[in-house]
Amino acid sequence: SDRGIPKNIRQIEGFGVHTYRLVNAQGEAFFVKFHWRPVHGLESLVWDEAQILQGKDIDFHRKDLHESIEKGD
Repeated sequence: SDRGIPKNIRQIEGFGVHTYRLVNAQGEAFFVKFHWRPVHGLESLVWDEAQILQGKDIDFHRKDLHESIEKGD
């Protein structure tokens, strides 16, 4: 796909598949869909980089996320 292989979980763009109906304090209803963009920017790996990372550490995405949380990033 044009989204590529995510470099890490913190740099994945996404969207919700469902539409929600939100109602404000005045009783007005709005239909919304959620989309998010990564604060750290969007980055992907090329196929060769992904093969190297996956071969060295099959759990590299989860490890990166855990380490980032521990550092407060």
